[in-house]
Amino acid sequence: MTHTQPTAPPTIPSTLKLQSRNGHLHVRGTVLGKKFRRSTGLKIGDEVAATELLRKWESALLSGQKIDEDRMRGDSQKTFSDACDAYVHKRKLDGGVSRDQSAKVEALRSEFNEVELPRMDKEYFEAWMLKEYDRGLKAGSIARQISVIKSIMKVGSEQGWCSIPAVKIPMVDDARDEHMEIHEIDAFLLWVKETHPRCLLFFTLLIDTGVRVNEACRMTIRDVDVDRMLAKIRKNKKPRSKTKDGRSIPMSSRLRKTFLDMLDDHKKGFGNPRLDTPLFNEVTGERWMNGIPRNVCRRARDVLLEGCRACHIPPLRIHDLRHTFAYQCAVHGADVGDIQLLMGHRDIAMTMRYRGWIPSRATAIMGKFGTHEKA
Repeated sequence: MTHTQPTAPPTIPSTLKLQSRNGHLHVRGTVLGKKFRRSTGLKIGDEVAATELLRKWESALLSGQKIDEDRMRGDSQKTFSDACDAYVHKRKLDGGVSRDQSAKVEALRSEFNEVELPRMDKEYFEAWMLKEYDRGLKAGSIARQISVIKSIMKVGSEQGWCSIPAVKIPMVDDARDEHMEIHEIDAFLLWVKETHPRCLLFFTLLIDTGVRVNEACRMTIRDVDVDRMLAKIRKNKKPRSKTKDGRSIPMSSRLRKTFLDMLDDHKKGFGNPRLDTPLFNEVTGERWMNGIPRNVCRRARDVLLEGCRACHIPPLRIHDLRHTFAYQCAVHGADVGDIQLLMGHRDIAMTMRYRGWIPSRATAIMGKFGTHEKA
């Protein structure tokens, strides 16, 4: 008597179906075990045309062909540049586009100018992120760019041009945090002193105290106690302010010397200043944006980027100087609780992100494993 082997149940080669999202029809499912997600570009009500397009895509994928969407749809595809135009137009209707937002959009437009939106899927952006990592771009910069790209493509999805790629925004790698090393700080401040001496106190204050930009712009001469070597941050009563409580930060000898030099220069030109004189009085009267004088933000950013290029430092943001302070505190042995108080953080988890990872300390601790020494 012969026994027949039981046959395996047939595999389903395709499970594509139509779904509606944001008023448009999308194709979702799997083909030969691989996920497939694509926008048809058709609105709800055009199910017949969308079903025909689904069958064309399914047939092409099952036969191993590459989908030529222009030929199958019979119309030209929208590009990333078109999505940028739609995004800017929508932002203008919602209240305007800032100079910073416009610069980000234009930079991305030049990067992906004529790339068709349906081709910008998850695999496309994962390959792009690997290329940017190889080029030396940091995880934080890539995360900010991906966030803007998703906002632009969301507008394109609302128009039915594409679907939003399911790209995971990369987290900032603690092993490559965005900060300056000690030799980079010295080189940068020396360059500022030689080329932009009026900005020296501003950058020294941010690097040596870790204060936020809006906190620095609210400081007056009274807030700097030279005798006790303290920089005082006053409480900000605005509802959305992060400075809920005041704090005092010990001053470095470098910051004290820079502050006294600024006072001497002021006395030579204008006499003794009043105690309520702002530290950066050249910005008084300018238009404020989120509590920060607009020209301080723009000028400091330009000087920082120029200094990074001159000193061969990877590009940094103004906020990365706050990361630099936390990192240098950790390198010199400060406890994470002390760093939290100096930074003015309510959550210690945020302090852990700011201070980064200290490779030398981790190596020293791991080197004592298996011995009788205490870490």
